[in-house]
Amino acid sequence: MNGNYTIPKFPPRLIIPTSFEECLTYGQRQYYMWKVIEQMQDKIDELEERIEALEGED
Repeated sequence: MNGNYTIPKFPPRLIIPTSFEECLTYGQRQYYMWKVIEQMQDKIDELEERIEALEGED
């Protein structure tokens, strides 16, 4: 990028959504990510419980 680069007023090309995430609006993405994180947290909690149970067997 050279020193006299200016930001174009319009995007240089049309961005065509190619994935599920790109098709979602920002708000939907936030919600979707929150759901994924929630599921991950549930899985982590479940694994921690299993680890504690296994450690208790020693």
